[in-house]
Amino acid sequence: MPIKWPIDPDLTLPAGVLLTRLGEVIPLQRQTRILVFGSAALQITVAPAVLSADADVAPDLDPFEPSREFPNPLNRSELAALAVAHKMAKGQGGLYLHICSMEAFDPGTLYPSRALKKQVGNCQLVIPHPIDILVAKLHRYDAKDREDFREVFRQTGFPTFDDLLTALRQAHRVFNKTAPSHGDMPSQHDPSKISENTPQVFLDLYGREISVQRDIIAPVKRAIEESYSHPVSSTQISALAAQPLSSENLAALKGGGENRAKLSRLEEELPVSHMAEVKANDPSQSLPPDRIARNDDRERK
Repeated sequence: MPIKWPIDPDLTLPAGVLLTRLGEVIPLQRQTRILVFGSAALQITVAPAVLSADADVAPDLDPFEPSREFPNPLNRSELAALAVAHKMAKGQGGLYLHICSMEAFDPGTLYPSRALKKQVGNCQLVIPHPIDILVAKLHRYDAKDREDFREVFRQTGFPTFDDLLTALRQAHRVFNKTAPSHGDMPSQHDPSKISENTPQVFLDLYGREISVQRDIIAPVKRAIEESYSHPVSSTQISALAAQPLSSENLAALKGGGENRAKLSRLEEELPVSHMAEVKANDPSQSLPPDRIARNDDRERK
């Protein structure tokens, strides 16, 4: 059963207190989006009993999409220096910030779309869904990672067998971690062992055996092949475009709001001869002169 998400992170827990302090010491003019992952992220969201000696964080920087909210964010080295200056780094006492690069967190490509965001002082925390945090732990899956899986499952019943299998199929490219040209791609400090660790986690949590090739890679490969096995030719597209609008489509286009938006899309896609049918059913739907001219040109072409 899916867990409730997004939720409000508990910033009164040890990792939450540390992250709150980070938001306080980041200068106002250097507001930064911070990715939070690993055990600390699980602790402040779904499993308070999960323990962690550090909080894995990374400045969430996208050079190709500058943020208006964060025009001058801290980079990794600046964030690390800030942690040292405010005694939040390793060896300075208690729970500490582990400043990572974004590449250290690798649960697949879907995690940004389901991550929650929480403004804390002068930073915005970006916390991935627990399933993405757990998938990323499979690259290493040491004793601490095993304990985190068990604790999350014990407290929430999540992920179920199907939840985890679905997530791994969605993140199937994490299994492609080796290529002859560049050898092993690292996961944190060690080469990824996700292919070996995935069958083990299913045994540990559910007592069931799976095969990465049979149960994850093969179904994904079939789905991809099926997606491209019946391409639509340009001739078929032209034939579809030449068909008159059905009465159902014409009825759906009458009115305003969402239907008006549908009409606008059709105006861009269909020639004037077809849009005339819409107007006949609803005289209030009419094309502006410039649209008629554009469509006339298109039909002549």
